[in-house]
Amino acid sequence: MKRIVLLCFFMTLVLGLSGCFGANNEAANNGTANNATEQFSVEYIIQQLRAQDDVTFITLSTDKKYIAYLKGQTEEEFDKPVFLHIWPVGESSPIQSERELFHVAELVWSPNSKYIFADSGTYVIRLGHLFTADAAFVDSFDYYETLFFSPEGNQLIYTGLNENQSEIKNTITIDPNIFDLVLYDLHTKKSTVLFSGTDGTDYLANKWIDEQTIEYIKKDWVLSDESYSTNEAVYQYNLETGENRLIAGRTGKPVDN
Repeated sequence: MKRIVLLCFFMTLVLGLSGCFGANNEAANNGTANNATEQFSVEYIIQQLRAQDDVTFITLSTDKKYIAYLKGQTEEEFDKPVFLHIWPVGESSPIQSERELFHVAELVWSPNSKYIFADSGTYVIRLGHLFTADAAFVDSFDYYETLFFSPEGNQLIYTGLNENQSEIKNTITIDPNIFDLVLYDLHTKKSTVLFSGTDGTDYLANKWIDEQTIEYIKKDWVLSDESYSTNEAVYQYNLETGENRLIAGRTGKPVDN
């Protein structure tokens, strides 16, 4: 009977010690993870990046889990190639994209922080580059002035360049481009021309109303014997139903020659 009692006592002692060691190891591991997260916090990473002369456009993601930046040139330089880097908060090092970028003017995160867009160019006709949050290149395209992420970050709209040029605008402006309204699906990586411009009409992206409704400007170029003018109308278009609703209009706006 003594042997049985001693054996039970010994087993209880061993199990108790094992539980303590396990709890201590788990606490130690959690402590290490917490220390790493605290060490590579948003504030710490930004501080490290600001200390580097060739780092520009430090941009925190919408969910505050990633910090994007460009590396390769100082703020005074503009013609050197740069590379997109993304540093996940809590990680000890960033991820670098292998794609060279030039003349970048802005980095824009999607609302869901799954994508980041590098806007580049020296003119109103821009060249944009789309990347994922792990710095993988997705796509690039030309557009006019700016683009717009949908509220949930699943789609883009932008003013795209039509393959044709306008004879009307060629006589009155220095830019004969015709503009289309384009939708880009971030899941399928495919673009769709919603409204195609013509010789005398442009379609310009304006903003998102909600995830299924966009606002755009229809701009008509009017040519007469004595003067030139534009008629502009603002529409809201539902991507799901196809409803196209006129919001406001303006006619007879003179064109500066």
